Amino acid sequence: MSEYFTQTDIRWKNVKFPYNNKTIGQIGCLITSISNILWERGKKLTPPDVLNLLYVNNGLTNSNLVLWDSVFKIFQLKHTKYFKESVKKLSKETLTIDHFVVEIDCETFTHFCNIISFEGLKIKYFDVFDGKEKIADDNKIVSIRRFE
Repeated sequence: MSEYFTQTDIRWKNVKFPYNNKTIGQIGCLITSISNILWERGKKLTPPDVLNLLYVNNGLTNSNLVLWDSVFKIFQLKHTKYFKESVKKLSKETLTIDHFVVEIDCETFTHFCNIISFEGLKIKYFDVFDGKEKIADDNKIVSIRRFE
């Protein structure tokens, strides 16, 4: 993917989630990561579009968590969840990297980002918060979602 969206983009960072006063800029990492995958697949949906579609199709809990089954139902994105123990296995497979999301342990919260590449037991990812490429080793990886 040539360019990824960030959750802090001026166009939508202040768009609020439906069930509290939190904004995409504050807690929109997963919807932004999903939007990046959809955009790459030709479905031109921005993070606010993804948020709205999840909301109107009951794809959010009342605490604004994404219901994973709704991602398949609404966006036709089948996903498989892997845990950090699978990083080495995944790095050996020839897979399209644009279709992976990593959940990173940030100590007080978890953060979802798009995977750029697998590098042994490390993952290079695009941080949807600040727009920077970063590396996570296996002790910071909570889970990986592969979207098919």
